[in-house]
Amino acid sequence: MREERRLRELRVNGGDDGDATHSCNVCFDECREADGITCKHLHFLCDGCFGGDVASRAEADDRFATGAEVVCPDPGCTDPFTVKEVLSSVNLRR
Repeated sequence: MREERRLRELRVNGGDDGDATHSCNVCFDECREADGITCKHLHFLCDGCFGGDVASRAEADDRFATGAEVVCPDPGCTDPFTVKEVLSSVNLRR
């Protein structure tokens, strides 16, 4: 999945400079591609903001216990992330 994301970013950025950076749609920090997650509509979120979103949704209700999908938190976007994508981006340590 990371490879698909990388290919999408290459198409958007027009090349591979090895250290491409993206602006997080939540905190607006510039982050390396490897330090975030991108949905199919190319909304980029840094791992910290994405992890915070997942954690706050999980703490707010028990919807994850029922197998609900994790979707892009960008307003109006409903692109789902795979479990593998979520686990690779979210720091599970407390």
